[in-house]
Parts: sequence; structure tokens; C-alpha cells
Amino acid sequence: MCLILFLLFASLSIDSVHAVSIGISPADIRFENVLKGGYAEKTISVSTSSETPVNFAVEATGYVKDWIEFEPSTGEVSRDSMKRITVIVKPPGNVANGVYGGSIVVSTEPIKPEGGVGVGVTTGAAAGVSIEVTGDEIKKAKVESISVKDTEEGNPVEFLVSILNEGNVVIRPMIGIEVTEKGGTEILKTATHSQTDILPTRMNIIRINMDTEDLDLGEYEGNVEVFLDEEKLSERTLSFSVLERGTLRKIGILQKVWNEPWVKAGDVVKIDAYFENTGELLVVGKFKGEIHLNNRMIEIVESEELEVPVGKTVVMSSYFSPEDPGRYVVRGYVVYGGKTSETKESFINVNPAGGIEIPQDTDYLAFLVSLVVVILIIVILLKRRL
Repeated sequence: MCLILFLLFASLSIDSVHAVSIGISPADIRFENVLKGGYAEKTISVSTSSETPVNFAVEATGYVKDWIEFEPSTGEVSRDSMKRITVIVKPPGNVANGVYGGSIVVSTEPIKPEGGVGVGVTTGAAAGVSIEVTGDEIKKAKVESISVKDTEEGNPVEFLVSILNEGNVVIRPMIGIEVTEKGGTEILKTATHSQTDILPTRMNIIRINMDTEDLDLGEYEGNVEVFLDEEKLSERTLSFSVLERGTLRKIGILQKVWNEPWVKAGDVVKIDAYFENTGELLVVGKFKGEIHLNNRMIEIVESEELEVPVGKTVVMSSYFSPEDPGRYVVRGYVVYGGKTSETKESFINVNPAGGIEIPQDTDYLAFLVSLVVVILIIVILLKRRL
């Protein structure tokens, strides 16, 4: 009988210690020529071997720990979804020139074993970080790309200029645009932009919208010049067309609606709608949602109107505070450019405020079922022995 009980206990406990690996890439992070009292940033990736999502936190250690910030400093990662973290360095203004070191450490929350049984294990990983501090200012930038797309009559034409700050001081580039008919020399429109500050080591995409109200349908050229102080960084001439209204498509996809799946009555629930502009024109849209409980609509939620550039995904947020326990359904869509997206759903499971919480993990329920089966087996074996 003892042998039977031991084997049954072992079958439940074989996964009692469950650990996964977590990693940081790159393993060695170097910051060069960071100005005293200045700013620099790099990106690292956090990954894991776990198929299920794992919560993690990142922190700095060593001499430079007070110089480093992380955006974000916590998150969730799984085998199929790594997380990118921005490492921000801000050395003090009174530090001596030199190279300083430390570490970046990523650790997980205790990971519950599969089936909900056993002891959770915390895992971690570390990467070395070195920071070279200097008192010499470096002003340097590089234009990564310049682009423009066709537009429709009555809509602005948008120029995109991507600039990387390769120095260690904040820069404010100046961009000038002159528009002519294609193959012509007469300047029809001009625009300048010099309002964007770019932090050291950061790349910014500057969007310049130019109205087309006084441009006829046809083909045009935009000559774009980019300056840093007196230095010309780049010059390009790009072609674009002003087309009849309705020629270009306004298309968007509501990718998903997401919220915390388990809350308590009275909590404020943030509902995020992920909307992607897959068309050819900038659109303005807002999320509209209905909250249902027991097949009855009880509330309507809406986000603010947001601009969604071509090729970008924007999160449209709205809020809801459930009063009663139950399983709520969020059913909503995005209205944009006179169109309506596909409807998506999410669910909010609401526990009583301050009451006994409903189990939130199917692993826990599976464990209870397994426990009942084991007890039944023991009872049957005992009866046979008697």
C-alpha cells in the first residue's frame, strides 16, 4: 500500500520543480563617447524557452546602476514573442572621464509548474555593460531615408525624413522642401521644419505634411534638403502625384481587442484596440465598443480619435468599470475615413470585490480533477485489499 501511495505521489510531483531559461541579447553592451550629464540609448532583447508567457523584471547592478533606466522595466515574454527593452544611460555631470562598468540583470517571477503543482523557480540572465564618459561634445547626424507618397486632391502630401543622431548632444535639424511640377523649374510651394529635437543615439522619423489645395491634379517633384547647422546632410528630389479623390484606398485592420481577463468588481479595466492602417492614406479613427452581460448590452465605450499613419499600428484605449460579478463580453470596431472595421471581441471575467476569487487558471482546475482521480484510485485499491 505504501508503494502505491508513493508512486501516485511521484506521478503528481515529477514536475514539482519547473524551470525555464531566459536570455539577453547582446551579451555585451557598450556605450561610447557619452557626454557627462548627457544621454544615450541602446536596445536589448529578452527571450525565453518557455512556451507559456513568463513575467520578468530588468535592473542594473554595479557602479553604473544609478545611471541606467529601462523602458519598460518589466514585461512578459514567451518562446514565440521576445521583448525589446530600451536601455537608457544618463551619467552624472560631475563624473570623471573614463570607462565604467556594471551589469544588466533580467529575472523572472517564480514560474508555476505545469498542472499547478510543485515549487516555482526563479531564473535569470545577465549582460555586461560598459559606459565611456567624455566631456567633449560631438555633433553628428545621418539621414537614413527620405520618402513621399502620392495623395488625393484635398489631402496633404506627407514627406518622411528619418534622421539618426550619431553624436552625444541633442540636435535640431532643419528640413526644407520645394515643390515644382515634374520636370519644371518654377517653385509652387515651400515648407520648412526645424521644431524636432533628436536625443543622442536616437533615430526620429519626422513627418512633414504639406497642403495641396492650390495644386492641380498631376505629377510633381519635391526637392528635400536636410541641414544640421550649416552642414547639408542630404538632398533628394522625389516624385509624387495629386490624384482624383477616391483613387487611393483607405483600408484598416482591427487586429485585436485586449484587456486584463480577470478583475474584481469596481476595478477600472483598460480596453486596448490595436488598429493597423494598411491603406495608402493617413486615416483618423476611433474605437467604439459595446459591453454585454448575460446577452444584454449594458454600456458603450469609445476611445479618443487618433491619427493612424500609413503602415502603422495604433492602440486606441477606452475604459470600463464593472459593477457586478460575471463574464462580460466586449464587442467593438473602429470607425475610420467613413468606413467601419471588422468587429472583434474580448472577455472580462469579474470576481466579487473582496470576495472569494474564482480560479483563474485552467492548470489549477486540471490539478483538482487529477487529485479527485487519484483519490478514487486509492479508494478502489483499498476496497480490493479489504
